[in-house]
Amino acid sequence: MERRVFVSGLGFDITEAELRSYFERYGPMTEFKLLRDKNGDSRGLAFVAYQKEISLYKCVNEVSHRIGERAFSVKETEEEAVVSNIASKKLYISLLNLPNVSEDIIRSWFADCGQVQSIAFSPDNLRSYCIVTFTTENAVDLSLTKLYTIGGKPLFTRKAISREDVKKADQWEKERAAREEKMNSNPAYRYLAAKQAQEATFYSSMPSLLGSTSVAPGAPPAQQAQTQPYPVQTHVMASTVRQQGNYQNAYHYHNNSNPSNSSNAPKSMSKYGYY
Repeated sequence: MERRVFVSGLGFDITEAELRSYFERYGPMTEFKLLRDKNGDSRGLAFVAYQKEISLYKCVNEVSHRIGERAFSVKETEEEAVVSNIASKKLYISLLNLPNVSEDIIRSWFADCGQVQSIAFSPDNLRSYCIVTFTTENAVDLSLTKLYTIGGKPLFTRKAISREDVKKADQWEKERAAREEKMNSNPAYRYLAAKQAQEATFYSSMPSLLGSTSVAPGAPPAQQAQTQPYPVQTHVMASTVRQQGNYQNAYHYHNNSNPSNSSNAPKSMSKYGYY
């Protein structure tokens, strides 16, 4: 899976050289395709894929895109958008054409990102890729913002996400969007949402009736609510229970899986990424 963006609204007279030059400013590309019709004329559409996560981030978060007097749209492809929201402690690294790369070398590459828990190479003799497991998801996110080069060539990395996780996340996002659309189109739902917002504003503005006590930072919402006036306590705790119930009912999600050890990691390699 690549870090791809979909480009639309291009001028029909734009050349591939002009477009390539524009998108190269964000970083090295792995794919560039200007779509054409059967007559060879531009359709005003293009696909661009980047080597690094940071390049994709810069491109899609640009305030506006314009070549000459023509403005156009750049959007992250749907699949990449889904994957970017999935937390993972695993990082995929392509080792093609990189011989003699040892575990110690890989650890030195990512020493400034976080603690490496394990490294599992591909089961083939070529060692064409490896999966690096960090102790935190933040370490993976940090590594994707950096550009690593080996012999002048950029190192290709991405989150190692199982196909099953991608499918689940995509399904959950579709269900969430459907529920949101249903709520927005139903006057009763809109009334309920407005009433809850009004209640929250009212309670938060009330003076303390019972005083307050200190609570440790990062404490659960219900515990934090105990330091607030009684009406606020009731509202926050009820809201917390309601949210937990909605989450379980919506997703029916139970995570009973145990993290795999580095010894059996190569056996399950095939389920990670799209390579």
